[in-house]
Amino acid sequence: MKTAETKIMAEETEELKPVSQVGGHGAWDENQRMMASKNGIEKGIDDGPKGLRELNFYKNIHAEDSPYACFRPFIAGFRGTVKRDGKTFLQMENLTRDFKKPCIMDLKIGQKTYGPDCSEEKAKRLDSSYVGTKIPFGFSVPGLGSYHGKEKVENVTRDKTFGRELNEDSIDQLLQLYLDPDGDIEAAVMLCNIFTSILKDLLTMYNKQTDFHLFASSVLFVYDAEAILDESKRRNLKDYVELRMIDFAHAWPAEGKKDENYLRGLNSVITLFEAFAEKYEETK
Repeated sequence: MKTAETKIMAEETEELKPVSQVGGHGAWDENQRMMASKNGIEKGIDDGPKGLRELNFYKNIHAEDSPYACFRPFIAGFRGTVKRDGKTFLQMENLTRDFKKPCIMDLKIGQKTYGPDCSEEKAKRLDSSYVGTKIPFGFSVPGLGSYHGKEKVENVTRDKTFGRELNEDSIDQLLQLYLDPDGDIEAAVMLCNIFTSILKDLLTMYNKQTDFHLFASSVLFVYDAEAILDESKRRNLKDYVELRMIDFAHAWPAEGKKDENYLRGLNSVITLFEAFAEKYEETK
């Protein structure tokens, strides 16, 4: 396998714009916020082994004749690295691209969210967070943002506090907030079915692979609420929807074994979407 070449581009003077984040450290720490350039999204690489692990994951997936090419349809396009002020950044596809009203949801997949290098103390701390969804469902909710109402003018956001309070009794709030069936039930069901189809394709791929175990990796959901209001775009709503796996700082060799931790969480997400569609299909 020939590893994908990493392009180091000097763009110190290029104008950068902050990216709207609903999860990850950048959602609450401006110093770690991802930035957008004309070439895509830029994400800082940790100096330690986590940063190298994530960089190598992207390079290996996109390598010529990569044995891991099955991942490509489900991760953001990788465009190399760039140096700014002495720090290295990953450059990736901007999934919100020219969306006018991007609605974003970050779901971290897996009950266990740490790799084999994690200390016992940190593992206990991570195990004790988001227990309302991690234990029953195998995923957690770092955050979401959506536009609500018939005209999609109300911007609704929820952060990690919301995710930590979710549990089996309140989990239905998640897709109600993200897909807004009260504002447009037909569009909400359409979006739900599009996401469900992509999720099932992802599940099919991931259920076959035994190369990686992913910890603390998220599935990012994106759609453009503006497209719901435009009749021509609405007829092709799939063109305004994105779903990608993100965050690979904890990608570890699977040693030929299925990643049951990730698969359980992914199956739970699909079940949640299917239940939403079934509920609201009846009331359309």
